Amino acid sequence: GSSGSSQLYRRSGEAALEINSDGAGAWASPNASQTFSADGGDIFRMEGYMLNPVGTPVSGASFGLFKIEFRDESGSVLEPASVAVGNQASAPYYGAESSPRLDAAAPADLWQFSAVTATAPQGTVEVGFYVLNVNQPGYTGPMYYDDLEARLIGDPTVLMDASQGDGMVRLRFPSEE
Repeated sequence: GSSGSSQLYRRSGEAALEINSDGAGAWASPNASQTFSADGGDIFRMEGYMLNPVGTPVSGASFGLFKIEFRDESGSVLEPASVAVGNQASAPYYGAESSPRLDAAAPADLWQFSAVTATAPQGTVEVGFYVLNVNQPGYTGPMYYDDLEARLIGDPTVLMDASQGDGMVRLRFPSEE
């Protein structure tokens, strides 16, 4: 592409979050995540935008999404249950998943909005917000995410900021500083 093509891979601001896969021989799910204390009955929402890049489009059964997970004091993931990820999975992966997903049918180079709202079940002590690139074996392409927002419903909006450096992705919630 042209020298300005990198501008395409951000919806607003200076950069977007890129999550790549190494396309290893098994289903993989590289992600960026952040966890916080939570209580049963709390209602959370996560939303943002995803991009299917035209140069390296999402292929096969691979997909991207946002996910909210709840854990109890022992660290076990609580219901609600979601679908098993990939046809090789032997157990459900708990957590509420955003819709729509970013998949091979998503238009190329068009930022797609996706969102999920979930209520913490009784016994919850922690909520986790995840940005996922779930990919089938052999898929090595990146997925792009921007303008991510995660919040406790009824509280002021908390914007999630992602930055990259030193081989790490850092997620920052300004209200938590």
